[in-house]
Amino acid sequence: MLGAVFSLGLPQLDVLTRSELTPSDASVTTDLKAKSSSCPSEVKGILYNHIPKTGGTVVEHLMEAIFLSSHDPSTNGTYEYQRDDRGSTPPGNLKDDVPHFVYQRDQLKDSSGNPAPIEAADGKKYFVVGLVRRPCDYVLSQWVEKSNEQLKAQSNAATWWGKSSKMDSTDDKAKFHMFVENMLNQTSGGNTESLTLEEAPFMSVGTRVRGYDSASDAGNMHCVMRTDQLEADFKKCIQQYQSCGGVVDPARFTDEVIKDAIAQSTEDEGSAGRSVGDHASCDSMFDSSMQSAMNKLEKPTINKYKLGSCCS
Repeated sequence: MLGAVFSLGLPQLDVLTRSELTPSDASVTTDLKAKSSSCPSEVKGILYNHIPKTGGTVVEHLMEAIFLSSHDPSTNGTYEYQRDDRGSTPPGNLKDDVPHFVYQRDQLKDSSGNPAPIEAADGKKYFVVGLVRRPCDYVLSQWVEKSNEQLKAQSNAATWWGKSSKMDSTDDKAKFHMFVENMLNQTSGGNTESLTLEEAPFMSVGTRVRGYDSASDAGNMHCVMRTDQLEADFKKCIQQYQSCGGVVDPARFTDEVIKDAIAQSTEDEGSAGRSVGDHASCDSMFDSSMQSAMNKLEKPTINKYKLGSCCS
């Protein structure tokens, strides 16, 4: 089963293709998925709940640049934020009298050992932000990353991992098709409700297990960004946070700071031995029948989060 393939866990760093960071689909609306009552009852800071491999490395750099960079001492701490890495920052280390930037990755687990989802209590205390990725882009990114890991480890654990430099050889495309078919075969009548991200990296599974779907419907998620619209959506989420009473330093929330943070993210990924956009495009790897199957399965998620399409 494919589930055994992901038993080592999903990759944690997020490498995006340039096409994903540069929107090209004019049909995609720039409206964010947000409830009309889009503010928490009290604003103690901003919380980012991360789904692995959607673009969290970029978001982390953006959040750090806006909330954790050097602050103007003349403001007497007005713009001071304290970082809370959920699951690793000891509660006693946090000050109550300054706003928090909460980064909820996978360290915090629920009672079943799965990454903790968004909770209603957080939605009332923090401005909760999420990030979703087009489903076919998401699957391809998982396969490429895991293929690279298998190559570095010189492992022959499975027959569906790619081996060519850009993972786009005829043989690798056949392996990718096998990988996707195994994922699709795990769904029960097109239903992913019984699956976890470790078993099959569908975007619909990610939004469910991390609590995005229920939190959005209940108004406990206040702004959802999309990977293919990340820069514009990030700005809108921060503006929405400001309108809810969130403290934002105007000297840090600028186009220049945002672009520098994105560039620094790309540079850091490169220095860690990871390249941005070094694999074949989504459309070239998914043939029409595969895209059709993925679209059918992931259509509710594509529609709910206004993703526009399965591939960038």
